[in-house]
Formats: sequence, C-alpha cells, structure tokens
Amino acid sequence: MKKPAPIEISDLDHLLPLMMEFQFRVEWHVRCDIGPDWIGAGREIRFYLEQRPLAGNSFHQYLKDILVQALSIPDECPDAVINGYGTITRVLDVLEIEYEWSEAVPYMDPRESRFGKVEFLRI
Repeated sequence: MKKPAPIEISDLDHLLPLMMEFQFRVEWHVRCDIGPDWIGAGREIRFYLEQRPLAGNSFHQYLKDILVQALSIPDECPDAVINGYGTITRVLDVLEIEYEWSEAVPYMDPRESRFGKVEFLRI
C-alpha cells in the first residue's frame, strides 16, 4: 500500500479551515539509547490531517515545539520507550489536544501511562 503524500501547510490560517473538514492528530515516539531494533536515543513527532502527514517545514517544527512544551515530552528516555498520540480540536479560540501516552521498557508492560485533555495553542 502506498503511503499518502505529505501535505504542505505553512501557517495556522491554512490549517484551521482544514481542521473543520479533516481530523488533525499527532503521534510521537521517544526512544531509549539501545533497543531491540535500534541504536541511538531520540524523539520523533509527526502531525497528520486524516492519514496525510504534514510536510516537514518551519510550521511543522513550530507545532512540535508547542506539543513538547504542552505535554513535557522529553528528548529521550534513559531506559524506556514512550509512545503517544493525540487528537487536536478547536474550541472557540483555543486548540485543545486530547492525548494518551505510555512509557515502557522494551518488551515489557507499560510502567506509566498518561491521558487527558490540555490547551495546545491559543489562537
């Protein structure tokens, strides 16, 4: 199956009307230094409109920075993996994110989970 092509979105004025038609969501993964099929800690964050990823540009980086601050997502995790996802919706002049994430040592049950709804961005 072919992956959907990234969609180029340059600012909030472009994004907000699309959010009225399509689900706006985000996924993130934070890796520990050594895992079952990787070496090197890191954090990956990807935003989507429905199934189409947002293209990597300065606006995408801006959204990542807001997400990291809103949910305190670390750059890396010393001995575990964090997987999370969320849906971002508009409520009046605020974008809110309803999210869930889990932290687990690879191949183990989660040792910590979080979920909730917080302000993502005031517009």
